[in-house]
Amino acid sequence: MGPHSASSTPGPAALGRGGTDPTVTDALLILGLIDPANYLGGRQSIDPALARAAVTEKVADTLGWDVTASASGIHDIVVANMANAVRPVSVGPGLDPRSFVFVAYGGTLPLLAGQIADRLDIPEVVIPENSSAFSALGLHGADFLLKSDRTVGWPLADTGRIAEINATVDALAEEARSAIRSEGFADSDIGFRRSADLRFQGQIFELSLPLPDRPLTVEDLPGIAADFHALYEETYGAGTVWRGAGVLMLNVSVTVVGRREHRSPFREQEAEAEPFAPEPVATRTVHLPMTGQQAQVPVYSAADLTPGARAQGPEIVDEGDTTIFTPPGHGLRRDRFFNYVLSREGVTR
Repeated sequence: MGPHSASSTPGPAALGRGGTDPTVTDALLILGLIDPANYLGGRQSIDPALARAAVTEKVADTLGWDVTASASGIHDIVVANMANAVRPVSVGPGLDPRSFVFVAYGGTLPLLAGQIADRLDIPEVVIPENSSAFSALGLHGADFLLKSDRTVGWPLADTGRIAEINATVDALAEEARSAIRSEGFADSDIGFRRSADLRFQGQIFELSLPLPDRPLTVEDLPGIAADFHALYEETYGAGTVWRGAGVLMLNVSVTVVGRREHRSPFREQEAEAEPFAPEPVATRTVHLPMTGQQAQVPVYSAADLTPGARAQGPEIVDEGDTTIFTPPGHGLRRDRFFNYVLSREGVTR
């Protein structure tokens, strides 16, 4: 649960590499959410007895709880921590998570994403295929970026500094151009974006705005200030702009882009498939932390959940490199991009 990690070595106690501290993986294994016979598609052995011993010694015996209640407590704290981590980047800047889709990827998050969405009232979760490698796939098809910054501390009212600011931005651009050329990009594949961090004088937090792709002029400054005011109110709410304070450009930035061929990480069917109900390959006894009850939960093979597949939670999908858990009160479907989409019952977008 943090703040420390068992890392890959020794890792979770269940891996049998000498770890004795209970981890999230150990707790999920005890709850039945992870199949010990099919961990990483059966390529990695994992021992539930070692997981139970670690949770018993370090948690259950200390609290006077049974091992299942202790594993449920670990699960609940992890879900609460992750939900709390979403709030500063949603509610914090004035965004309502209930109006967003939660894109969940990685090796473990698909097991917990539905519960996190429930905590935040997010109606829909999208889990991409190849979830555990999704970041690497995105990086493989992304443009090459280099960003250079320089602190200028420029009150926009001081119009006499425009030439200095333009010279600073030009120098950053030339440095960035030289650096990205050294990575093998031709000039025809290089692009630039200029931006600045602005704040009201006397404040300590900045907001970033794009700048024109050319040298600034005195005529640009009222528009930059107006754009900052608009972004400020969009971020912090109507009426929050302090119009009596001057606007300070703290930093200028140049992002140089080395354009590469973009490869989509998604497979795609030409059209949405007709809905169908796949047959589970097994059932598994799972302790559901959200209800406190045990249930016989259907388990599906990812190979059987082609686009159009529909299932009702609670259910589990074994994906080989991750496990997808649909909690009670959620439905699961597979869309034409082979994403798994979890939707809360009674919620329509």
